[in-house]
Amino acid sequence: MKHTLIVLLFSIAVYIILILISNAIFPVTDNVIINRTISGVLGVISVAVALLVTKKTIIKKPR
Repeated sequence: MKHTLIVLLFSIAVYIILILISNAIFPVTDNVIINRTISGVLGVISVAVALLVTKKTIIKKPR
C-alpha cells in the first residue's frame, strides 16, 4: 500500500511538471481532441517515469 501511494504521488507530481512544460512549448489550443491526446500521453509518460524511478516493473520477466 505504501509503495502504491508513493507511485501515485510521484506520478501526479511528474504529470504537473510535464503539463507546465507542454504549456510552455505548445500554445493554448481550442481543439478538444488535441488537448485530450496531449493529456493522455502526458499521463502515460508520468506513470511510466514514476514506476521507473521507484524501480517497479510493469511486466515481470518469466524465469
